[in-house]
Amino acid sequence: MVMLKYGRVFILLCLANMLAGCSWLGWGRDDQTQVQTAPAAQTETMTYAYEPPATRDLSTPSNVVVAFFWDVNIRSETDGQRQEICRALNDMSALSAPELQQKRYADASGASGQWNLVQLLQAYFVPAQPVTLDFLYEDIEKPASREVIRQTLADMDDYCAGRMISPEVTGW
Repeated sequence: MVMLKYGRVFILLCLANMLAGCSWLGWGRDDQTQVQTAPAAQTETMTYAYEPPATRDLSTPSNVVVAFFWDVNIRSETDGQRQEICRALNDMSALSAPELQQKRYADASGASGQWNLVQLLQAYFVPAQPVTLDFLYEDIEKPASREVIRQTLADMDDYCAGRMISPEVTGW
């Protein structure tokens, strides 16, 4: 009875070690190689994605503009709405963050000057993955943001010219 109890423990330990790589038995990975190469890869990745904790929590993407426009559907019903969408995108591609914060756009009913940029984006754009726009104005002037906005405008050329009713802009 006692022997059976210790036999089960030994078997469980062996199974746990096999799942962990069993380096003590000579199975699995070469720990020396991985330990030497992993820190360099982690450091490089962290450098590109790092944001100071005081300004951003880890659940926020490193660039909300790129995350928002990566795979987005645009919803509009009228020519006036389409014109406001195109005007906002053109403003985003050319104006500074302080200038964009001052801009006002017509709301869905066409009432002039009712929405800021964030309200317009939330009303007409539906990203594939939910993205909060809390850091929109911080990220808007980054080169990657400007590039994704220019690409979105290029993809929407027919839409902004009134030749298309509701485009689906997809990620590149």
